[in-house]
Amino acid sequence: MKAKFLAPAIVAALAGMLALASCSNKANGAASAFGGPEFQGTWVIKNIVAEDGQSVNPAGENPPIEATITFENGAYRIATGCNAVQGSYTLGKNGALTMHDGLSTKMACPNMKVEDMACRVLPLIKWAQYENPRALRLTTGTKAYIALTR
Repeated sequence: MKAKFLAPAIVAALAGMLALASCSNKANGAASAFGGPEFQGTWVIKNIVAEDGQSVNPAGENPPIEATITFENGAYRIATGCNAVQGSYTLGKNGALTMHDGLSTKMACPNMKVEDMACRVLPLIKWAQYENPRALRLTTGTKAYIALTR
């Protein structure tokens, strides 16, 4: 008689533990890949590569350009020292990332390569992938990407 009651209790306990472990793994993955504290905040733009292979390295420009992108509560802002590009983003499953159009200033600057390239690549972004805790790659899934560091 004890075995009849014990078996269902063990099965229920194991099922509960598996469900909690599954939720825990999903929650941890979601935090690191989909907008948790690791994703939010300001990142330095290291390199932008377009589909046609053209690229720009802001720090390698003459004079060097300090370019950043900030992610905060569904909004992004790119600062290049002259113009700014901003809009919203949507995070999805497995690192899916959609960058939505927004506003951009259009002042004439001595060097607009970074913002021009960012405006070419941003609409194509489909994924956010961590290369390590301090490096993030926004990619189109093909050749174009934006490499970021902290």
